[in-house]
Amino acid sequence: MTVNYFLYIKAPPEIRDPLQNLYRNSVVPGLLKNNEIESIHLFTRHIKGRLSNDDENPPELTLQIDVSSIEGLHAIFASSELTTLFPLLGASGATQDVFRPIHYPIAGEVDSLPRSAPLSYNVRYYQPIEDAKEFVEFYLTHHPQILAYMPLIRNVLCYLPVQWDDQIGFPNSGCIIGNEVVFDSFEELQAANGSNVRVRLREDMRACPVPAGPSTHFAFMREDFFK
Repeated sequence: MTVNYFLYIKAPPEIRDPLQNLYRNSVVPGLLKNNEIESIHLFTRHIKGRLSNDDENPPELTLQIDVSSIEGLHAIFASSELTTLFPLLGASGATQDVFRPIHYPIAGEVDSLPRSAPLSYNVRYYQPIEDAKEFVEFYLTHHPQILAYMPLIRNVLCYLPVQWDDQIGFPNSGCIIGNEVVFDSFEELQAANGSNVRVRLREDMRACPVPAGPSTHFAFMREDFFK
């Protein structure tokens, strides 16, 4: 089972560039030397525009680490000190999640395609919520299937939390389900958000028998690193 580890780093804007450069030029190459790691992805917040419903205060940097198993993730964290793995460089805080990803085909495709377009719009839903299990089941069987029809969309993913033996001590974000849609540009995301598919998505959420709890919606530019 593929597992995705996410680290969300909050930081003041003045250290955005040094933090990103540190991870891009030092942390990522160092992590890729670990045999357990398959790929790494850096998300930096999109600063030249946002959707009208986008949240304030996104992470300045999000790190995604892909491994083939939860045991592999445990091995990575057991072998290194936290400050060596994830230097925070004056960051104001960090939270983490471990997910099992689900990749969905977009309309017109039989299988899901590799995630290569650089603009990721990441959504997370959190507690408190009346019935997390029912909400997640409804979401998985309705929402991605509609998202697949957004104009110019490249990828649709959902993320389900995985139980794991936390060895590094960052707080868990409390996410109950994550979603990611991928586009070639922010302008194409904006155009898709103005389409009639967006109307169908709103109607779908209103039809959910469990009202959604708190959520975040952030646009990121994503860099992918492979061995």
